[in-house]
Amino acid sequence: NPSHSYGSPGDYDVTLRVTDDDGATDTYTETVTVSDQTSPVIDSASPADNAVFNTQTITIDGSFSDNYELSSYTLDIDTSQVDSGSLSGTSDSISYNTGTLSYGSHTYTWTVEDSAGNTDTLQRTFEVNEPPTATASASPDPASLGETITLDGTGSNDDGTINTCL
Repeated sequence: NPSHSYGSPGDYDVTLRVTDDDGATDTYTETVTVSDQTSPVIDSASPADNAVFNTQTITIDGSFSDNYELSSYTLDIDTSQVDSGSLSGTSDSISYNTGTLSYGSHTYTWTVEDSAGNTDTLQRTFEVNEPPTATASASPDPASLGETITLDGTGSNDDGTINTCL
């Protein structure tokens, strides 16, 4: 029982030749279709799950691998596609301004596809932090020349804890 494996998808003619003890032979040929049924893999992505950002431009990176040939990718934030294209290598990186998002939790999703149509998807959540609200009152107001003025920032608030008031 002869065997052989192929490293690339495609149609291959496989031939079996049998020979008897008198030296007579016969052959049988069949076309076999070899397909890639292994999904690509998203090896890594950043930022890490549950990262927190202020309103800023962030870089979203993805690293991918496949047993044969990567083809394309898409990157979604929440339910909106923000980037897509053909893959000529094994990674992609985009810059995204989080100022276009509401404050709170969001999800980015990498999807990568190979030339056979197999896919892999990875999702990560991240948080866009709402900045604190600074509120202060000056005392005394009005102040005399040379008099020390104090700002009372106790009216400032945040969705977490205010670390400093300077």
